[in-house]
Amino acid sequence: TLSFKSYFIFIINNAPFPISSCKLTARAQEASVEVFEENLRRRLMTAPLRASAPNATSLNCDTGVISSSAAAPGDRLPVVGLDPGWRHGCKWAACDPHGDLLATGIVWPPTTSDPDQSWRGPNKSNDNGLANLTATMQRHNINTVALGNGQGSRQTGRWLAELITIGHFHPLSVRFAVISEAGASWYSASALADEELPNLDVTFRGAVSIARRLQDPLAELIKVEPKHLGLGMYQHDLPEKRLLAAVDGVMEECISFVGVDLNAAPLHILSRVAGLSKAKAKSILQYRSQVGVFRTRTDLLKIKGIGPTTFAQCAGFVRIRPTFSNIQLDGSRDVEMIAISSDEDTYHPPGSKRKRASSSVNHMPKRKRRILADTTLFNPLDQTAVHTDTYDIATSLITSLNFELSDVGTPKLRDAASALMKASDRDEKLKPLCTETYGLDTLRDILESLSRPLDFDERQDYFLPLFHSSAMSLEELVPGMSVSGRVENVTTFGAFCDIGVQRDAYIPRQSYPHSSRSDGLFSLRLGDRISATVSHVDVVQGRISLHKVAVLPLVPDVN
Repeated sequence: TLSFKSYFIFIINNAPFPISSCKLTARAQEASVEVFEENLRRRLMTAPLRASAPNATSLNCDTGVISSSAAAPGDRLPVVGLDPGWRHGCKWAACDPHGDLLATGIVWPPTTSDPDQSWRGPNKSNDNGLANLTATMQRHNINTVALGNGQGSRQTGRWLAELITIGHFHPLSVRFAVISEAGASWYSASALADEELPNLDVTFRGAVSIARRLQDPLAELIKVEPKHLGLGMYQHDLPEKRLLAAVDGVMEECISFVGVDLNAAPLHILSRVAGLSKAKAKSILQYRSQVGVFRTRTDLLKIKGIGPTTFAQCAGFVRIRPTFSNIQLDGSRDVEMIAISSDEDTYHPPGSKRKRASSSVNHMPKRKRRILADTTLFNPLDQTAVHTDTYDIATSLITSLNFELSDVGTPKLRDAASALMKASDRDEKLKPLCTETYGLDTLRDILESLSRPLDFDERQDYFLPLFHSSAMSLEELVPGMSVSGRVENVTTFGAFCDIGVQRDAYIPRQSYPHSSRSDGLFSLRLGDRISATVSHVDVVQGRISLHKVAVLPLVPDVN
């Protein structure tokens, strides 16, 4: 064997033609980047945390929204982020539905099997910090815990599950989700964290980040350098420029796909909207602080550096949430009417056949068709994914459905648009509205936008957080046992799945379910819910292997 290896090395080093290791390395790097891009895209498109109960409005939230990617405040939930640890305790941070900090503290989970016992904390007292955490959760009606997957996560998860079982948090019905804390430590010491949480100790910032990752993964994960996210494979060995270019493209794609609230999105989100740069995003923030809220998308044209070309690129990806409307934009409830008036001036929206009321506002000269005559006028279509260039077509489509522009977002218009979407003669009815520039594909997109609630989140059809109210240990697993879980990472040689034991199980490629793709690649994707059978367990090494894997439908059930 040794002679063969020596001879093989000799042949490689003295080949008449050089075997280019550079080409092989480049191919390997490209494959790694592709895997990373797919995993990152799936991770960023994780559905944000929303209330499933109709009484979500019982939360005392204001009507402002941070980003359209997080939907309406009535849908959002407060969360406790728990950063596990032993020597210095588990840091926790309670965040309101907007991600703002409510309270912080430390708990020291017991090491015995009795979760409700009295025991001494680090100061030789009988207070382990649990009473403070419980009081905070009950005071703010927080029934969701985001548990980091770092050191001590398995023991802390079992402790939480036992507390839930004995009804410690009663009357709250508490659940927890294990969240990847990859990059949380890096964020805690970053300049952005210093800016966002200047008065909070660095050791607690990780808990805040963990909570926010459950509330709105997209808004939080883009704060972390990509190589620290723990996705894909060999990302630390990839050329930094190539990795950053791939990440920038994926982040811009995801943020633009979801859309952002122009009046509330922070700098790090605005700068990644298609067509905008960091300098232009800073100008938008400066406009908000000096002038006030954006009343329409076309207010962007007032900002230096944003001309018609840039506006055309970014207009379809920003939303305007009218703060002067007293109707909450909540997809789980019907939107009766959206106010379109501001101050003492009353207008009819552009595209309407009715005349506009007189006003003392000086109108800007109308140069191009896509620039509205009055940039102080709120247009209900500014809340949708419809681009400003197609407002006239959208208005004609609304008129053909026997509605007015002010009906955008109402249940009746949404139902009518949905009915037309499903109609067999849909394309025949849409053809008369087509132009030389915009065809049936554009009309279908507009119709789909009109059929959705104003706060529709593109991510709601993607995978949901995996919640637990109980926990299982590695020692309880035996070969042949049926388990279910969620795929947390995908590589070219296999996938890793969270099955609720705080140790990811490995699924080799040969155990993948059949793929509908011709090349058979990525038949498992990050976020897929799966059922499988345990094929091998090594308690000492902490290794689990699965086979007989099947992909489950996306359902927000609790394990």
